[in-house]
Amino acid sequence: MALQRDEGKILRALKENRLLFSGALGISVAFTGLLPFSSERDVFLTISLFCFAVSIPVTAMSVYLTTLGIEHKAVLDSKAFPLVASAGLFATFVGLVFLFWHFYFLAGFVFLGASVFAFIFAMRKRRSYTRA
Repeated sequence: MALQRDEGKILRALKENRLLFSGALGISVAFTGLLPFSSERDVFLTISLFCFAVSIPVTAMSVYLTTLGIEHKAVLDSKAFPLVASAGLFATFVGLVFLFWHFYFLAGFVFLGASVFAFIFAMRKRRSYTRA
């Protein structure tokens, strides 16, 4: 019985991870598609573009490997995968911050502050869910 519960937790975590990676991939692809239509290229837009250039293949790989894990009901036995997957998510976040800074500097700070607040709030709520 405990084995089934653990398997259920693993599958739920894999599905949550796939949703997170898919969202990051979608955001990166969508904003990269809009960047060529920008009239001016500045440092913020260039950094954003390079971040998305890292993010797209890394998060696509993460979606693929996580989907394989769901299909095979197994977790990838790799110490590098969490680090690489986190780097892809981080590149997406940094790309968005610099994209907001490109549009309006204050908007970048607002996005950064709101993201930090949301992360802290989510981590606190996550702990309360795991206690139950």
